[in-house]
Amino acid sequence: MSGPWWQRASDARAFEPRVRELESDARERRHPVPVLLVGSSYIELWRTSDADLRPLETVNYGVGGSTMGAQQQFMARIVIPARPECLVVYAGSNDMTGARFGSKRGLDVAARVLEYLDSVREALPECRILYVSITEAPVRVRAHREIRLANALIG
Repeated sequence: MSGPWWQRASDARAFEPRVRELESDARERRHPVPVLLVGSSYIELWRTSDADLRPLETVNYGVGGSTMGAQQQFMARIVIPARPECLVVYAGSNDMTGARFGSKRGLDVAARVLEYLDSVREALPECRILYVSITEAPVRVRAHREIRLANALIG
């Protein structure tokens, strides 16, 4: 993929090379995956997840810069085929940037996250799902109120 992740965040097609790579891995991997980590850059850049979560066997399918909408588009291609026993999700922070234009409201992001989680539950009823709350990163101080709202609604 070319360009920094923050410039690719709004266009799910920009993630296609990474998603194809994960899709291929999901097809070739032993199933079910014990713990699948998905989400944006916090997940993709977590290079020590295997060691940090040992003795759990983890697989990291993070896609840096992705929005919740992009994660929804990837679900059928990378999450469902992996058939995780447990899914750890961190997504939504790239939707609420605090920018004057393009930043989404907490209510909308929460609805999208809950829709995503319901879709996973429907497709993989035995899968345990852990959602990691959206962080109030200093770079997104203008969005902190909306982030707190989204986190409260997601619960």
